[in-house]
Amino acid sequence: MAQFESLIAANKAKSAVLIGLFVLFYTALFFVLVMTVLAGVYGWAIVHDGAALLTALLGCHIVAVGLAAACCVGGPGLVISAVGARPVLRLEDEMLYDVVDEMAIAAGIQSPAVYMIDSSAMNALATGLGPRKAAIIVTRGLRDGLTRDQLQAVVGHEMARIRDYDIQLMTLVAGLVGIVVLLAEFVKALFDSEERTPLLVGVLLAPLAVPVLLAAPALGRLIQLGVSRERQFLADAAAAQLTRYPEALAGALEAMASAAAPFIANRAVAPLFTIRPASYDGALEEEDDGSMWSSHPPIAERISRLRSIGNIEG
Repeated sequence: MAQFESLIAANKAKSAVLIGLFVLFYTALFFVLVMTVLAGVYGWAIVHDGAALLTALLGCHIVAVGLAAACCVGGPGLVISAVGARPVLRLEDEMLYDVVDEMAIAAGIQSPAVYMIDSSAMNALATGLGPRKAAIIVTRGLRDGLTRDQLQAVVGHEMARIRDYDIQLMTLVAGLVGIVVLLAEFVKALFDSEERTPLLVGVLLAPLAVPVLLAAPALGRLIQLGVSRERQFLADAAAAQLTRYPEALAGALEAMASAAAPFIANRAVAPLFTIRPASYDGALEEEDDGSMWSSHPPIAERISRLRSIGNIEG
């Protein structure tokens, strides 16, 4: 229990640090853009004007704080929209709600909202800013393709991540990094356009393009590092503890790994899933590559650890 309490405290602290770092990043990014535009309009002598520099910096910082706040508040909604999930009514699926309620009671938290992705792929995820504002999302393929015990185990895995504030951390990462990814795509589209970019626009956006294009892939890697392999192992162990049946999650992971159609998702939200989805570019990364850059540990290793636990007595 002490291990999970320390994990919760660490995740809360990392969330605060993450927000602070992104505010600094966006402040610097916007400041470079604003000063470049001002220099183009008023001349480079403006960079020696202390009042102008301070005003621009303060304005950029306010915008960055507002942007981070918007991501914090709207992060869960952005994730739900990004994966194409829809809310599920209790009357529509009583069994799914019963499973979610059972795991919420076992975890000692409020039952999260329930969403479904109409996909034959088998996967699940959770999102939210804490146990009181969370959502469990499952694919139609997972709901229909697993036994009740296996479904309960997967929901238990995600419920543990909600309880431990791991999902809070990764929802913030997905929202904040998603903006950088969108900026990078915009800049690439602008400079890769068949129509020739006007010289003035190119000159003004060059200082913005360089940090954005360099930051996007780097931050993508930081997402994967932020969700260490041990986080998934801890959630697996917690699910085994909540269900008292480790074999159920082991069997579920086997079924999910052998599913014909992997779920395809943006790399920004990939770490939120129970197993790693394929990326939008169509490249399905090797799940068992053992790479330090992987957001998920190898499924075979997760199954092996679960089966080494054995059935947990009440």
